[in-house]
Amino acid sequence: MKDLDKIALECKTDKSSERHYYTRYYQQHCCHFEDKEIKLLEIGVHLGYSLKMWSQYFSKAKIYGIDINPLQHLSTDQITVLQGDQNDPSFLKKLSENYGPFDLIIDDGSHHNIHQRTSFDTLFPLLKSKGIYVIEDLYCCYLNNIWGTGLPRFTDYLQTLVDDLQGRGKTEYVNQDNPLVPSFTQQLGEFTEMEKMINAIHFYRGIVFIFKN
Repeated sequence: MKDLDKIALECKTDKSSERHYYTRYYQQHCCHFEDKEIKLLEIGVHLGYSLKMWSQYFSKAKIYGIDINPLQHLSTDQITVLQGDQNDPSFLKKLSENYGPFDLIIDDGSHHNIHQRTSFDTLFPLLKSKGIYVIEDLYCCYLNNIWGTGLPRFTDYLQTLVDDLQGRGKTEYVNQDNPLVPSFTQQLGEFTEMEKMINAIHFYRGIVFIFKN
């Protein structure tokens, strides 16, 4: 197994142990993609350091990056960089149509709350089955007075996804055989599409991994 943090340090990305240390969580949750021919999309390119890291770690993957700035010169044989707005659903849908479906989507873009919400609501339903959607630098959700990241906070929206994961109490569980366990049937309607799609959510400081069924 490749050491993702070592690659991150060599590529000088802030995902390494020198800064955010997100690599330990990516290694844990995404190592099964290591030798697969996956499609990865990263929102937010900047200097291209993390795209370079992904191309080395996922050596068989097709890597795509989007940025509001024209950074197409960072493209390589394996990496495709496109210019576009993560807050534009039409652009995102066309992106997925032309280059997806993606197995792994990483939002390291503007960090604006509304942009994160737009990107997730548009791209998560288009994510490949058993894919993973990651949002980085969640602490920025609270920096409204500093960076102007806006309201409502995306972390508040993430709480609603926890509710979706639990089906908001919908169940058809009935126990009639064990007298020690109360019997109940609670049906609050059909599961919503989001409730059906979310399989698991893993939170860490500054980052969340959302897994699709």
